[in-house]
Amino acid sequence: MKRLSTLFLTLLLTMALCIPAMANDTLIVNDRSYQSPGPTYVSQCTTMMPLEAIPSILGASVSVEHEFVVINKNGHTLTMQLGSPTASLDGQYFSIPQPPVLQQDQVYIPLRSTLEALGAEVLWSPNAPLLIRYEEQRAGKSADEIMTDSSLKMMEVNTYRMVGTMLMDMNVSVRSAEADPVDQSMRAGIDMVGYYSTHPLQVYTIQNMRIKVSDEDIPPLPAISSEYFIDENGVYVKLPDQEWALIPSEGLDWEDLIEQSMNQDPVQLMKQMQDMNILNVFANDQERDGQKYWVINSSASDAIFQSETFKEMMKMPGMEEADLDQLFDENMQMNMTYSSWINQETLYTDYMEMEGSFSFQMKVPEENTDLDMDCTIKASYQMSDYGEPIPVPDVSNAQELDLEAPMDNPALEL
Repeated sequence: MKRLSTLFLTLLLTMALCIPAMANDTLIVNDRSYQSPGPTYVSQCTTMMPLEAIPSILGASVSVEHEFVVINKNGHTLTMQLGSPTASLDGQYFSIPQPPVLQQDQVYIPLRSTLEALGAEVLWSPNAPLLIRYEEQRAGKSADEIMTDSSLKMMEVNTYRMVGTMLMDMNVSVRSAEADPVDQSMRAGIDMVGYYSTHPLQVYTIQNMRIKVSDEDIPPLPAISSEYFIDENGVYVKLPDQEWALIPSEGLDWEDLIEQSMNQDPVQLMKQMQDMNILNVFANDQERDGQKYWVINSSASDAIFQSETFKEMMKMPGMEEADLDQLFDENMQMNMTYSSWINQETLYTDYMEMEGSFSFQMKVPEENTDLDMDCTIKASYQMSDYGEPIPVPDVSNAQELDLEAPMDNPALEL
């Protein structure tokens, strides 16, 4: 009887140890909510997480080479093999409770073993999300503080030039009871040059977009060149074969928006990022063209949609909070990471890289139609010409843009 009681208590304890990992998929990283690129799950009381989450949580670089999972962070290398219960850190081998596995096109790794091996702290309590703490410093400051300092420097220099490229792949699916199904894929490449001034607030960008669709019945689309300009009076656009036009902003207090933009306090901006659950962590330091850089990964997941700051930013005239909840919380998923390369000497953000994905689902009951869209984005930008005068287009004769007018360029109607 005593042996049965002991066995029963052991079984209860084992089940209790498994419950926290199964209780909640949300992770709390450095006091901010984070949703990983894929759901976590439990395998024999071990929480497994997508490898893709590591750059957001630790700032580490990851790769999968044949059957080997390699994670690099600050000169340390953690190596695991698919299907193997053994890992190595800088050549020192140790056991892990569950091996990495490939599941639904994603590599999953044991959460606690991986994070703790690279210096993070993992805590749990019953009926609560897993808590992860991983905080580094550079020059005695946190990632949040370095980003704040860089923002202040960029404001002080007042003007700069940005050159960048973006590649976007989009898949759209439309299902309706009254029409044939539609499945369309599109790839868009965008080259841009932008000029920015803080005081006075002026933003001038020139874009060239190339679009390729999967439907062979659609002829090749011409490149689309467009220009945009923002100042204290509003947003202007110059589309192909058209003159400058002012985009209508009915219902918006444009002067108030401009005032907020011009007087944005970087410290307050950082608080807003915290409220929106944007996670800032140091990535591996880098060197480029003889300059040394701190690299900070800023990651936004679905948790951003739950913040009051985000809802306030997205709220449009006449839109209720319930409409926002339905639009974002229920219909949209997102996972985006921005990497800011901050010059260690000047504190200017000389480079930015962006990579991520989002998906959107919408039902139109009155038309009995379901719309699904998913998109992946990859972009890179370089800043230069700090403190130099910027070009400003002449928009004095701009007329208000007629959003109802037909467009001559078929690519704009796609």
